[in-house]
Amino acid sequence: MSCAVSGVAAASVAGVPAGTVIGDAFGWRAAFVALAVSAVVLAAALLVTLPRLPRPRTEPAVGVPAGRSPLASRAVVGGLAVVVVLVTAHFAAYTYVRPTLEGHGMTAGGIAVALLVYGVFGLVGNFAAGALAARRPRATVLLLAGGIAASVALLALSAGLTGVAGVAMGLWGLAYGGLSVAGQLWMQRSAPDRVEEVTGLYVGLFTAAIALGALLGGGLVGAVGIVPLLWSASCLALAALAIGLAGPRAVPPSGSGTDGNGSRMPAELANHPGTTGSRT
Repeated sequence: MSCAVSGVAAASVAGVPAGTVIGDAFGWRAAFVALAVSAVVLAAALLVTLPRLPRPRTEPAVGVPAGRSPLASRAVVGGLAVVVVLVTAHFAAYTYVRPTLEGHGMTAGGIAVALLVYGVFGLVGNFAAGALAARRPRATVLLLAGGIAASVALLALSAGLTGVAGVAMGLWGLAYGGLSVAGQLWMQRSAPDRVEEVTGLYVGLFTAAIALGALLGGGLVGAVGIVPLLWSASCLALAALAIGLAGPRAVPPSGSGTDGNGSRMPAELANHPGTTGSRT
């Protein structure tokens, strides 16, 4: 999964410089046209190369009360709430990262380097968080939430200190770069009987949070300015961390010891076929 999601981080490394070069040479409209044409070509290539997949079998979810969707469990709802709040916080600040760095005294060249640092560390964070989340997805997402909060706060404090701003960008990329894969693993662990459905729900809410974050960031920049926006985004990331700490744990991979809401189960039930703790 980390290999697939690494495309996002790799695109951040290559896409920003490419868009900048095209925009400077031919104007911003040309950059958008190039993006649109590339997307159409990519979509056609995917239609030709991707294999057809069978319809997933839907089996009764174990450990979920009758008449209740497994996607409405506390573990799923709590995890999705963390991701939505955290992604909203990230994009509220990241949408305005260029004017933020300009206000901190960075030149155009320095901003390009800072964005490159962000992208490279994001690629590293993707693989590091993927390895950690394979064992502890919930703890990994909460660690990333703390990293995003700290890095955005550090960026708010780095006015006139370009070196500190560069460090903040690296830390920010490292933290956010691992969020997509770690959050998806958390959701799949929270609803192991509905992997396809919970993944689609996760991606939809993740995308909606991107738009919400940009909208929120625009409103805050217009109302209070960039530095208060950064502090607000940092506080929002801390709110996501608090939500995660207060929420239930997901189902463990080996099925020993907890139910779907993170409660301890008796040892004799942990491996019983009729509980969520078993692997069949």
